[in-house]
Amino acid sequence: MIKIKVNTNKVLGKISPMVYGQMVEHAYWSVHMGLCAQMLDNGGFEIDRDGTHRRVAQGWKVIKTNNATEFRARLDEDDPYNGGACQKIAIDRYAGGVVRLQQNSLSVLAGKRYRGFVMLKGDYGKASIRLFTTTQRCMDVYTCTLTPQWTKVEFSLLSDTDDFTAIFAIEFAGEGAAYIDQAFLYPEECYGGTRLDMVKLYADLKPPFVRWPGGSYLVWHHWKEGIGPLEDRPYNDGRILRDHNFGVYHDGEWDSNAFGTDEFIAFCRSIGSEPMINVNIKDGLQNTLDWIEYCNGSADTVWGAKRAGNGHPEPYNVKYWVIDNEPLVMLGEKGFCPETFPIDSAVWARAMKEKDPSITVMCMGDHDLYNYIYEEPVFSEAVVRAAKENIDHLCVHIYYDQSVTGPLEGMPYQMGSAFARLKAMMDRVSPERSVKVFLSEWNPESNTNVGGNMGQALEAAQMFHVMERASAQGIMEFATPCQLCVNVDKYRGFWLRAAMVQINNHSAWTNPMYHVNRMYSRLRQPNLLDLEWDQPLRSSNVFDGYEFPALDVIATAAEDKKTVVLKICNNSDTEDFALEFTLAGGTAGKTTLHEVYAPDILAMNSQFTPDTVQEQISELPHQEGHILYTSKRGSVALLEIAAE
Repeated sequence: MIKIKVNTNKVLGKISPMVYGQMVEHAYWSVHMGLCAQMLDNGGFEIDRDGTHRRVAQGWKVIKTNNATEFRARLDEDDPYNGGACQKIAIDRYAGGVVRLQQNSLSVLAGKRYRGFVMLKGDYGKASIRLFTTTQRCMDVYTCTLTPQWTKVEFSLLSDTDDFTAIFAIEFAGEGAAYIDQAFLYPEECYGGTRLDMVKLYADLKPPFVRWPGGSYLVWHHWKEGIGPLEDRPYNDGRILRDHNFGVYHDGEWDSNAFGTDEFIAFCRSIGSEPMINVNIKDGLQNTLDWIEYCNGSADTVWGAKRAGNGHPEPYNVKYWVIDNEPLVMLGEKGFCPETFPIDSAVWARAMKEKDPSITVMCMGDHDLYNYIYEEPVFSEAVVRAAKENIDHLCVHIYYDQSVTGPLEGMPYQMGSAFARLKAMMDRVSPERSVKVFLSEWNPESNTNVGGNMGQALEAAQMFHVMERASAQGIMEFATPCQLCVNVDKYRGFWLRAAMVQINNHSAWTNPMYHVNRMYSRLRQPNLLDLEWDQPLRSSNVFDGYEFPALDVIATAAEDKKTVVLKICNNSDTEDFALEFTLAGGTAGKTTLHEVYAPDILAMNSQFTPDTVQEQISELPHQEGHILYTSKRGSVALLEIAAE
């Protein structure tokens, strides 16, 4: 039995709630065909960057119901409504039936309505917009008249059955030509264009802030293309985001810009989070300043007036702004080089603060925190030295592929040493201003084969312990894991299992790390408490010469000390620990156990077994103020105590 005394009257430091932030990135099918409720892929009918789809746009197909009817289909670059191309269908010989432009594999539910619009022009006379079941039965139809000018055709279609592979179609009959562009389809029940299931999953994490729009995709995000009417927003080719590990392009991802600044901020407000916007040096300083004005300027400024014209008269008052992303990778696309980035970031930070002195400015340093375990942070020091007068936080990232024994290697604890080394450098370079660490991207086990399991969840808990201690020591204030969600029907790359949520066109399921993240974030308290152990803290497996605890316990408390939360990581793969807790300075009352555990550290959830690893909640008995709990090997547990 290990006895641990919790000194509720001895506070070691304050923990920032901002270490439990989240991130939204336009990559890996996490926004387009992910968080965004737009159901149609490549609704802008853009031509593939490799030129393979020049007849019919990727994601679509054209069929005819009468073999004698003759038609031609091609992607037309001469007169699109928007972007680089539109879909053209010309019927040269009409012998009956219809020519149908369609997209399959849509998810619809009985009794639910689906609304959308499409830009059309042509000389057929009429066109029909239909919703079919998998078996080609028409559930609903909307008929419109074509004109020689581009016309926005709005429609509403009702589903009469549950069908996860339904078909959306636009049909033409008779000789003539039609042009189709900017097709959008949304469930009537969505939140401002965001999937309701994803809104709930994000909200359950209670993130204090959400960072957006990247990430690596930031290089290709142009914020001015993501405001105003949806039909006027051009599509961006998201496939130019390379897979850094394998040097290949992500196949087929198009960003419709339907999830732009206004949608992002509405999403943040819906889940009770502060928006954090990442700006792009490549787009130029004026674009950054215009973005700040769009978000925070009054309606009598140029860009504040545009925001008001888009239906948002009051300023958004976005507090948090980040300068660029990972300046040491993808250098051919960045618009700067490592040697110039420190000076560029200083120019940006100064101008941003002058534009709005109320904002908090973060700037990117080294993208690989692992280097700082043993080495001095040379590049990050150059950034801080150049921009120290105007930046408040320095961003760093850490990803590491792990084997099946990853949770036994203690990588998060080594990150604690890197945090301390980085903060010591910043205090030396900028003693007059306390610049802090922002871990703006992190994820354990980003390996496809072993991520998404109980081991990843345990490593996440280890990282939360390290970050809470670092925050209480004044080293760091902000952090966010990456990535929350990936569409498994669209993306097959190495990030698939690293995401905390897997989705397809009709459902979403969570992996064990999501439940640990939710548990820690929901039960967070601001005060880190002192602990006294009746025996020395034992080390777990020693990995690469580095020792870390077999049992890691921290205690936090509310300001009034009436709620105490004990957080327990059992890092051993062989040993359960019998624990006895007492509160010095109070008496333990009702104790609720929140536990994430699986006997097999490789256990994971799936679409068909989504509940394999979940948070389990129960009440723990206590004896005369003593709390008894047995920590299982490889488990994560939080004890929520009502102190009397």
